[in-house]
Amino acid sequence: MNKSDLVRSIIVKYGITNAAVVGDRLSDINAAKDNGLVAIGCNFDFAQSDELTQADIVINDLIELKTLLPVNKKDDH
Repeated sequence: MNKSDLVRSIIVKYGITNAAVVGDRLSDINAAKDNGLVAIGCNFDFAQSDELTQADIVINDLIELKTLLPVNKKDDH
């Protein structure tokens, strides 16, 4: 199973309607785009600059996700 198929199976299994894929390789970016999700490229580890040009957003540190992604808190009821 490739990453696009894996992401698709997770979307179906959990009923995900709005999400992003965060990764440092072209296969991560393609998995997001193949499934209609936002592709966030990480400029560290195994990242290649030519691969990251296809991402919707590029970050240099995971802490940047706090400013990019909404927080959905569940009620404690």
